[in-house]
Amino acid sequence: MTLEPERARHLVRTSYDQLGKGYSDWARQNADPVRQRYLQYLLTHLPSGSKVLDLGCGDGSLITAHLVRDHDVTGVDLSSTQIDEAAKTIPNAQFICDDITTIDLSESSFDTIVAFYCLTHVPQQELRGLIARVAAWLRPGGVFVGSFGANDEPGAVQDDWLGVPMFFSGCRPETNREILAEAGLMIERDRIETVEEFEQKIRFHWIIARKPGQ
Repeated sequence: MTLEPERARHLVRTSYDQLGKGYSDWARQNADPVRQRYLQYLLTHLPSGSKVLDLGCGDGSLITAHLVRDHDVTGVDLSSTQIDEAAKTIPNAQFICDDITTIDLSESSFDTIVAFYCLTHVPQQELRGLIARVAAWLRPGGVFVGSFGANDEPGAVQDDWLGVPMFFSGCRPETNREILAEAGLMIERDRIETVEEFEQKIRFHWIIARKPGQ
């Protein structure tokens, strides 16, 4: 079953509201080595005091909580339940409850933007516009690290994902590369990574890209 973008957003929002800490608890129990590898890249390579935007931050425990120790982090998520938990447990970061495809942020205001496992919840037809906005939010020389879907999926609902229905979408790797190039971002690392979810192997397209400039 495919959904119109507004219905997809509503489903993602309400399902993550219902999940509460269930998603982050599950993610920690599964100890995804791919997530940890890219988090370690950030912890190793970001200059101290970098201004970071964490898109689809959830309750903040998986990425924001680690980055905020040495950086100025803003997290954005569609779910008010997730944002409320994040603000309560990570008071030294800033959190905004909003849609990452429509939020109004200042241009050239972030050194790094991360999007771990949230872009697959963005309707396929809105991904191009979101990445263009990401490029605008980055300062010259800024870095984007994100995981895209690795298959052409216009939009589908999985009826039981951690006990709730969830919307997923994605593009082929060549389309993801094209979207980044159109936004003016230069790809520095480009890998198909496989993770195991519910005894199934799921492919994600992980990209590290940079906005040209100083």
